[in-house]
Amino acid sequence: MQRETRSFIRLITAYKEPGLHISFRIHYHWFLILLALPYLLWEIYWADKVGYNCIKWHTRLMLYVYFWIAIYLVLYYLFYTINKLVYEKLITAFSSVIVVLMLVEFFLSCFRINETALERIGNGYNSWYHAEGESWYHTYPPNQSRWITKREYNYERIANSRGYSDPEWAMDKKNGEKRVLALGDSFTEGDGAPYDSSYVSQLRNRTKADSLVYLMNAGVCGSDPFINFVNYRDRLTGYQPDVILQTLSSGDINVDLIVRGGMERFLPGGKVQFKKGPWWEPIYALSFLSRFYFNALGYNQLLLRDADINARKNELDTQTIELFKSYAALAKKNNCRLVVVLQPFLGEVKSNQYSYDFSKIMKALNRIDNLKVVDLLPFYKTQITNRNTSPESFYWPLDGHHNGKGYAMMADGIYAALVTDSLFANNPNNSQ
Repeated sequence: MQRETRSFIRLITAYKEPGLHISFRIHYHWFLILLALPYLLWEIYWADKVGYNCIKWHTRLMLYVYFWIAIYLVLYYLFYTINKLVYEKLITAFSSVIVVLMLVEFFLSCFRINETALERIGNGYNSWYHAEGESWYHTYPPNQSRWITKREYNYERIANSRGYSDPEWAMDKKNGEKRVLALGDSFTEGDGAPYDSSYVSQLRNRTKADSLVYLMNAGVCGSDPFINFVNYRDRLTGYQPDVILQTLSSGDINVDLIVRGGMERFLPGGKVQFKKGPWWEPIYALSFLSRFYFNALGYNQLLLRDADINARKNELDTQTIELFKSYAALAKKNNCRLVVVLQPFLGEVKSNQYSYDFSKIMKALNRIDNLKVVDLLPFYKTQITNRNTSPESFYWPLDGHHNGKGYAMMADGIYAALVTDSLFANNPNNSQ
């Protein structure tokens, strides 16, 4: 009888009518499961809707609750009927460990320790390997407003009918008009600054004296040169650009290319398939505590080790070079020149070298017909030295994108390169 009392909860509902009682018994572990089940179903629902973005501080803590329930059931069925004393000691010790782990996890969550770069800027955990909802062209819903929201800033963008954060483009080209199409990622769209402070908008200010220069900003946050090439090939040649400004950064290769793949990612029917992430990514996503373990094994935020990246360097170099060969050839076929803009991040400006070794790629690009390379790193270093300021003043500290001042410097560097290439008239009054 004592054993039954400890293993079961007796629930009694009494009615006002004399002598009428209804009761039933429920086992402890079934009671715990029933308590935890609604939350689990709720999290599964949101995981299906928003993926890893459903993860909050309480999601991380509940992971330990479910782990505790699972081990409790194992210990109960293994030891309770055999040796109740051993069972009680084991469950007490295990419960103590779980409480400590929950407290540590809560501490790490509160102080944002072991966050990824995306979590640090307020975007929550996002898998680099998640391709659901992606298409070949990676553009925004046409003619709609959206906000670029980070912990440090919040700026509105309005997409044109092609899905780019720019005014509507004229399809008909004026006689003698010089059209410049800017393709790239968030540094081209202008993440980190108001719309009129993107580098493309600031280039417009520098070329306003020349009414025949027509600039189009086709930059989209999260895109890369492979996506940009497919956009130009399939959707943008009709705008007849004379020059394409295509940004290239270390992140395009050692982040985007390595996890998304090259041209093989573009499947029939407009679908996209990225590389497959490791099986343990959900553990990494759910637990800050687990990241100490994975970091100790040498895994970075892409869930890759340096050895994995180094082993693929020749492949990454070859894919990038082949892309730009095709890109330059297609541009030439359409009477357009391709300009590849090598764009540095804050850490690269401070160290005066790119985090990805571009030597093989740059050597190959400089030999490709109809392609010009503009390396902004030397220009940035000169500008920062001449202004007697620090690199940090041109970037957002947490987010890492340029602020308006940084995009002005980016526009100056590109403008100077294109003036020497005789595309723009040299008008010093337009430089800011």
